Formats: sequence, C-alpha cells, structure tokens
Amino acid sequence: MKVTASSYYVQVGKDAFRSLENLLKSDRFEGRNIYIIADENSVLHCLPILIEEVQLLKKAGVLEIESGEENKTLDTCTDLWGALSDG
Repeated sequence: MKVTASSYYVQVGKDAFRSLENLLKSDRFEGRNIYIIADENSVLHCLPILIEEVQLLKKAGVLEIESGEENKTLDTCTDLWGALSDG
C-alpha cells in the first residue's frame, strides 16, 4: 500500500524496507546526515530490526525521546530541532 501526499509518501508492506534502502541510496540523500527519531520502546524493540533490514541506517544518528502522549509537545520539538541543528 502506498499513500501519496504533496511532499512525502508512506509505504507499508513486504517491500517497505527495500523501498527505504533504495530511497536512501538515491541522489536525494547523497552527502546528507540521516537521523532516526524514536521513543525508548522503539529504540529497544524496533530499531535493531530496522537497522538489520536497512544496512545504510547503521550510520544514522538516533534521537531518542520519551514515550507517551504527554511528551508530544512543542518543547520536545524544540529539543529535537536543537539536536538536529547541532548535528
């Protein structure tokens, strides 16, 4: 399944990892830093699978945020923005 919007798309299914790897190999990402934003649960349980499936993400920076709806705030966004600006 592929959902398209004006500036991004979401892909779900058996080819999602391959599609992500192809995207990361494209000229669009050449010479760019790549970051993964995830909560502590995703870092523990999902990130190892993602990196195993998409080898290019081994070099990605990881920005870990606290889980929970109460942490989906502008302060969290500001912290992420600061971390990305420093990186």
